[in-house]
Amino acid sequence: MIRCPVCMSRDIYRVAGGYIGEIHRCKRCGYVGAFVIEEAGPGPGDQHDTDA
Repeated sequence: MIRCPVCMSRDIYRVAGGYIGEIHRCKRCGYVGAFVIEEAGPGPGDQHDTDA
């Protein structure tokens, strides 16, 4: 999962790729660039109990 480095939105998508690398654009703040924040998504055993 990737996030925008400016506004931390997950509403970001790749607009170019290939030899130049990947360029991403954020729909929320308009950021355009190669740098994004990658994070691991929740795995099958990563569920948190909400009933404490």
